Amino acid sequence: MKKLFLPLLFGVASLASVQAQGLRLGLTAGMTAATVGGPRNADTPEPDGRLGARVGLTARLPLTASGRLALQTELAYAGLGFRLEAASGNYVEFRERLHYLQLPLLMQLRLSKLWLEAGPQVSYLLGHRWLDGPSGLLGNPNIYTDNTDKFHRWDFSAVVGAGYQLTDKLGVGLRYAHGLTPVYQPVSADGTPPGRLRNRSLSLNLSYQLGR
Repeated sequence: MKKLFLPLLFGVASLASVQAQGLRLGLTAGMTAATVGGPRNADTPEPDGRLGARVGLTARLPLTASGRLALQTELAYAGLGFRLEAASGNYVEFRERLHYLQLPLLMQLRLSKLWLEAGPQVSYLLGHRWLDGPSGLLGNPNIYTDNTDKFHRWDFSAVVGAGYQLTDKLGVGLRYAHGLTPVYQPVSADGTPPGRLRNRSLSLNLSYQLGR
């Protein structure tokens, strides 16, 4: 993993040396609707989604003189996870909250004010919060935050998105990320569920360009 991730970090850091060539720095903030998909135990219900925040820094480097083709990268925090609802005697809700640091590297094509983008994304799991047991007015859930060793710390995704430039500095974008790495460490030698569940997320982001 380090052999892949360290060159990516070096490439992002080196963008600062080419500001005179058109590098555009900015901020991004928005909401993410997340869940997980993939094979699961036969008695496990379909996971439900959860909402989380997404906030970070952006850098856009034009690759052509017209600026229509560019490299879009970000360093952002994103709250992912999912919910499970089970009815066994008493109503029980399980909530998994996953906290990631994301680094997408996207090719972006500008068509007037509209843009399209696609590319890979690497994420690092900062931590998690698992809540189970009764919730709401019926009681307080049990909270666990010390089971990080049950998760894959690195997560790789394929990303596609589109957006619209509202003003010279403000834009809005919609982006889908399809996880390629299992969220959990395999629970058996053949990788039976939940070891093969993968992140799925749809995010709505506002971006603001800094400087001129």
